[in-house]
Amino acid sequence: MKAMTRRRERLGSLDCQVIDSGPRPALAVVLCHGFGAPGDDLVSLAEAIVGELAQAATPVRFVFPAALLQPLELAPYGGRAWWNINMAALLAASESKSFAQLHDAVPPGIDLAADALIACVDATLEQLAANADGAEPRYFLGGFSQGAMLTTHVALSGRVPAPETLIQLSGTLICRATWQAALEAGRLAETDVIQSHGTIDPILPFSSAEVLRQMVQPHCRQHTFIPFHGPHTIPMQSLTAIASQL
Repeated sequence: MKAMTRRRERLGSLDCQVIDSGPRPALAVVLCHGFGAPGDDLVSLAEAIVGELAQAATPVRFVFPAALLQPLELAPYGGRAWWNINMAALLAASESKSFAQLHDAVPPGIDLAADALIACVDATLEQLAANADGAEPRYFLGGFSQGAMLTTHVALSGRVPAPETLIQLSGTLICRATWQAALEAGRLAETDVIQSHGTIDPILPFSSAEVLRQMVQPHCRQHTFIPFHGPHTIPMQSLTAIASQL
């Protein structure tokens, strides 16, 4: 296992956990946590992914931003949110299999969250440029659950360079009209997509993940879909797939 360094750093307006797998990384992996999780919820993924890499692999910088919001009901547990979600309504929609309205919705607060994440990505790429020896720094962008929705929204916005790989871990389709137009405009034409989703996910149903896959797959460079028998979580297969792209 490579020796990794970890620090806390403010990138744009977001407090981030930053982990380097080696010196002078010119490749970043930016991963955003889900609704209700603490800002460092996904930090353990860095070690798991690096454990899948060859010893001579290119050094990687992992960036784990903490969402701006900390709703009162989440504060006692350190939970944060990219935007507020009515979980009771979400679970009711999941149980009734009435997700079409969610797919079309533009959540209030998503644009503010996108602005913050875009500034974070810009700051990350600016730092890496010094290590890239004149080449464009490479980066992957993704997240889990609400973080997957946000990072997809940002990748499709055209306000950041297209990520080399977009990682959608137990996410779903929202902002359908905006995303469809951006896909048809070729925003992910040079991006690989890794998408995983549990077939018994009780929060964001597998059927919605399939709708997202069917929308994205024709418009990206390469699409890897990882269905797994499990709930709302991240399987090891997803981390192996990410490592294989690094």
